[in-house]
Amino acid sequence: MERTRKLADTAMFAGELMLRAGADIYRVEDTMSRILDRETTWSHEVVALPTAIYLTVVVENEKGKEKDALSLVKRIDSTTINLNTIYAVNHISRKLCLGQIDVDEAYERMLRLTKKPVYPEYFEYICYVFVSTSFLIMFDGNVNEFILTAIAATVLSLVKYTTKKLGFNDICVNAATSFMLVVAAVLGAKYLFKNVSVDLVIISPLMCLVPGVKCTTAIKDTLNGDYASGGSRMLEAIIISLAVATGTGAAMALMGGILK
Repeated sequence: MERTRKLADTAMFAGELMLRAGADIYRVEDTMSRILDRETTWSHEVVALPTAIYLTVVVENEKGKEKDALSLVKRIDSTTINLNTIYAVNHISRKLCLGQIDVDEAYERMLRLTKKPVYPEYFEYICYVFVSTSFLIMFDGNVNEFILTAIAATVLSLVKYTTKKLGFNDICVNAATSFMLVVAAVLGAKYLFKNVSVDLVIISPLMCLVPGVKCTTAIKDTLNGDYASGGSRMLEAIIISLAVATGTGAAMALMGGILK
């Protein structure tokens, strides 16, 4: 039973890492099932939802007549988007299934993924500025709009960092972030640069807050027949979008008169 528990824990840990990283439900269940399929002497069932993973293993005991069951449940309280973690866990599971590494080494490699971040935290916020200005270039903005977009994106990064550190949920984080970047864009267009397109300056940083990956994952889950997961993830994406729209609309209503 100890060997059974070790492999079940490894499969559960792999599913947890992938689900927290934003993987679609089919990929999570398939990876866990492939790991458990290394043993042909037992049967198993895996059910993954956006907020929980359920795993049951049934194996014959030493007497060969009776059967022992092992059930594991893992609550997933938060998720993000980390394609590198999804790839790394999938790569480790493939090596395990091919017999190139054992269960202990696979678990240790996955554990190292949680201890060593792929990039420092501040790098994410620097990328907000880079991505925002890149969108402005794609929208054919001028130099003044480029500088103002960089300023607005910097405000976005600072507000998002602060609200996350204060423990705000995603709805409040996105609403506060969109509100403040619009305020920064409008004030910059009023007092720093004249004759700039405020719409472009606002839209470019807002693209960083659009939950595009969540929408794509929700569609994939739905097409794979995981309607509960697809529906809940699509609802999450809609709520985040509404939070961004609310923050933007409130700021536009408050600051709209300044540009007149």
